[in-house]
Amino acid sequence: MSRKIVRKYCKGGALPDIRKESGRPCVLRDIVEPEIIRILEENKNLPHKQQLNATDIWKYLVTEKGIAIAQSTTLMYVRELKNKAPEIFLELSHEPGETIQFDWGDMVAVISGMKTVVSVFCAALPFSGYIHGLPYPDKTMLSFLDGHIKTFEHIEGVSHR
Repeated sequence: MSRKIVRKYCKGGALPDIRKESGRPCVLRDIVEPEIIRILEENKNLPHKQQLNATDIWKYLVTEKGIAIAQSTTLMYVRELKNKAPEIFLELSHEPGETIQFDWGDMVAVISGMKTVVSVFCAALPFSGYIHGLPYPDKTMLSFLDGHIKTFEHIEGVSHR
């Protein structure tokens, strides 16, 4: 890249392969969107072969409603409205001592001046956010059980789950 291009990007110019947003509201979308939503709602009650596709919706908007809109814009609006899914949120809540979670991780440790990959047994208490980690040379059943025993001894108890 030339220095001019780099300077342009450093000053906040549009980056390559990223479309710059105009920042102004799209008046045409405000006109067309309710009509597209109405058509899509009607489509739900029709048999599959009688439903209007995005191109049919565009033709309807141009010929019947007299709205000057590009086919690609209509297709984009229809795609966005069809794919609009409600946000799903499931709140997780834990009581004190109810749950403990275990997992393995890998780390690089320096042992006697040598870099060595070690397995780390991790235990987390979701209510408090407390994390307890123990390094092991491998992920065998012996290490797994020893990690549980040492974790329960360390927190001085056992969770319900």
